[in-house]
Amino acid sequence: MRRWTSGLAMALCMLATLVASAPARAFEWWQEGDRIFFQYGFYTWHFNENPEHVNQNHLLNLEYQRKGTPWLGDTGQHLIGYAWFYNSFGQPSWYVYYGRQWDLAKWIPYSYVKLSGGIVHGYDDQYQDKIPFNNYGYAPVIIPSFGVRYREFSLEAILLGNSAMMFGVGYRF
Repeated sequence: MRRWTSGLAMALCMLATLVASAPARAFEWWQEGDRIFFQYGFYTWHFNENPEHVNQNHLLNLEYQRKGTPWLGDTGQHLIGYAWFYNSFGQPSWYVYYGRQWDLAKWIPYSYVKLSGGIVHGYDDQYQDKIPFNNYGYAPVIIPSFGVRYREFSLEAILLGNSAMMFGVGYRF
C-alpha cells in the first residue's frame, strides 16, 4: 500500500508544480479539448522466455491529456499520468510520467504515437538490477508506444525497453 500512495503523491506533486509554475492566463485548469484517459494493460509479451516472468501485469493507468497550442506549431498533446501495475516479476509497482502524443492519422488512419518519460518504482530485492539506473528502488525510464483509436476507444502497444511489449485498451473521457 505504501508504494501505491507514494507514487500517487509524487504524481500529485508533479501536477501541482506544473499548475503553480504556469502563467495564470496561459494555464486554465481545464480547457476545451482536454481529456482524461483510462487504460488497462491486459497482456505483456516478454522477448526472452523466463519462468519468473508474469505476463498479466494488470496495469491501471490514469492520464490527463492537454492539447498543444497550434499557433506555436505545437500540434501534439501533453500528457501527465500515473500507472499502477505488477512488474515482470509480480512486484507491485508504479510509474509517474510526463509525455507527448502525436496523431499519425495523416499517414495511418486512426493512429497515434506516444513518448513518455518519468520514474518507475517497484523493482526491489533480487530484481533490483533488472532495470537500468535503479537506485533505491527508483529508476528513470522513457517509454514509447503506438496506438490506434476509434472514437474514444484505443488499443496500444507499449514498448518496455528491450525486455517486453505490453498491450493495453483504453477509453478517453
